[in-house]
Amino acid sequence: MTWFAGSFGLDAALPARMRASVERREGVVLDHYEPAWLGPRVTQRTLVVHDEADRVAPFAVGQRWAQVVGDAQLLATRGLGHGRVLRDAAVVRAVQAHLRLAT
Repeated sequence: MTWFAGSFGLDAALPARMRASVERREGVVLDHYEPAWLGPRVTQRTLVVHDEADRVAPFAVGQRWAQVVGDAQLLATRGLGHGRVLRDAAVVRAVQAHLRLAT
Protein backbone atom coordinates (compact mmCIF):
# COMPACT_ATOMS: atom_id res chain seq x y z
CA MET A 1 0.00 0.00 0.00
CA THR A 2 2.99 2.26 0.42
CA TRP A 3 3.61 2.44 -3.34
CA PHE A 4 -0.13 3.04 -3.84
CA ALA A 5 -0.14 6.02 -1.47
CA GLY A 6 3.11 7.32 -2.91
CA SER A 7 1.87 7.13 -6.48
CA PHE A 8 -1.01 9.45 -5.57
CA GLY A 9 1.07 11.75 -3.37
CA LEU A 10 -0.87 10.75 -0.25
CA ASP A 11 0.23 11.14 3.35
CA ALA A 12 2.96 8.67 4.42
CA ALA A 13 0.86 7.52 7.40
CA LEU A 14 -2.07 6.58 5.19
CA PRO A 15 -0.90 3.06 4.21
CA ALA A 16 -0.96 1.85 7.83
CA ARG A 17 -4.46 3.26 8.34
CA MET A 18 -5.67 1.76 5.05
CA ARG A 19 -4.21 -1.63 5.96
CA ALA A 20 -5.82 -1.63 9.41
CA SER A 21 -9.15 -0.60 7.94
CA VAL A 22 -9.14 -3.31 5.26
CA GLU A 23 -8.02 -6.01 7.70
CA ARG A 24 -10.70 -5.02 10.21
CA ARG A 25 -13.47 -4.81 7.62
CA GLU A 26 -12.56 -7.95 5.65
CA GLY A 27 -11.26 -10.07 8.52
CA VAL A 28 -8.07 -11.00 6.66
CA VAL A 29 -4.42 -10.36 7.34
CA LEU A 30 -3.06 -8.57 4.27
CA ASP A 31 0.35 -10.19 4.72
CA HIS A 32 -1.36 -13.35 3.47
CA TYR A 33 -1.63 -11.68 0.05
CA GLU A 34 2.03 -10.72 -0.15
CA PRO A 35 4.27 -12.69 -2.52
CA ALA A 36 6.57 -14.01 0.22
CA TRP A 37 3.67 -15.60 2.13
CA LEU A 38 1.28 -16.59 -0.65
CA GLY A 39 3.70 -17.48 -3.45
CA PRO A 40 5.00 -20.76 -2.01
CA ARG A 41 1.42 -21.86 -1.31
CA VAL A 42 0.27 -21.57 -4.95
CA THR A 43 0.32 -25.06 -6.42
CA GLN A 44 -1.09 -24.44 -9.92
CA ARG A 45 0.94 -23.55 -12.96
CA THR A 46 0.77 -19.78 -13.00
CA LEU A 47 1.00 -17.17 -15.72
CA VAL A 48 1.81 -13.68 -14.48
CA VAL A 49 0.97 -11.00 -17.05
CA HIS A 50 2.41 -7.57 -16.34
CA ASP A 51 3.22 -4.55 -18.45
CA GLU A 52 6.70 -3.11 -18.07
CA ALA A 53 5.34 0.45 -18.05
CA ASP A 54 2.40 -0.17 -15.69
CA ARG A 55 2.02 3.07 -13.73
CA VAL A 56 -0.47 1.58 -11.25
CA ALA A 57 1.45 -1.50 -10.14
CA PRO A 58 5.22 -1.47 -10.62
CA PHE A 59 6.63 -4.12 -12.97
CA ALA A 60 8.81 -5.34 -10.09
CA VAL A 61 5.63 -6.61 -8.41
CA GLY A 62 4.89 -8.92 -11.35
CA GLN A 63 8.50 -10.04 -11.43
CA ARG A 64 8.38 -10.82 -7.72
CA TRP A 65 5.23 -12.93 -8.12
CA ALA A 66 6.82 -14.86 -10.96
CA GLN A 67 9.88 -15.54 -8.78
CA VAL A 68 8.07 -16.78 -5.68
CA VAL A 69 5.34 -18.89 -7.27
CA GLY A 70 6.83 -22.31 -7.91
CA ASP A 71 5.90 -22.99 -11.53
CA ALA A 72 5.21 -19.44 -12.69
CA GLN A 73 5.90 -17.93 -16.06
CA LEU A 74 6.11 -14.15 -16.55
CA LEU A 75 4.58 -12.68 -19.69
CA ALA A 76 5.97 -9.15 -19.89
CA THR A 77 4.15 -6.76 -22.20
CA ARG A 78 5.11 -3.31 -23.44
CA GLY A 79 2.94 -0.28 -23.98
CA LEU A 80 -0.30 -1.76 -22.65
CA GLY A 81 -0.27 -0.22 -19.20
CA HIS A 82 -2.49 -1.45 -16.39
CA GLY A 83 -5.81 -1.78 -18.24
CA ARG A 84 -5.18 -2.39 -21.92
CA VAL A 85 -3.26 -5.54 -21.06
CA LEU A 86 -6.63 -7.18 -20.39
CA ARG A 87 -7.91 -6.45 -23.91
CA ASP A 88 -4.79 -7.22 -25.92
CA ALA A 89 -5.36 -10.06 -28.41
CA ALA A 90 -1.88 -11.55 -27.92
CA VAL A 91 -2.32 -11.57 -24.15
CA VAL A 92 -5.75 -13.20 -24.47
CA ARG A 93 -4.26 -15.92 -26.69
CA ALA A 94 -1.42 -16.50 -24.22
CA VAL A 95 -3.85 -16.79 -21.31
CA GLN A 96 -6.06 -19.18 -23.29
CA ALA A 97 -3.05 -21.34 -24.18
CA HIS A 98 -1.93 -21.31 -20.53
CA LEU A 99 -5.39 -22.40 -19.37
CA ARG A 100 -5.48 -25.23 -21.92
CA LEU A 101 -2.14 -26.51 -20.63
CA ALA A 102 -3.19 -26.14 -17.00
CA THR A 103 -6.12 -28.53 -17.30
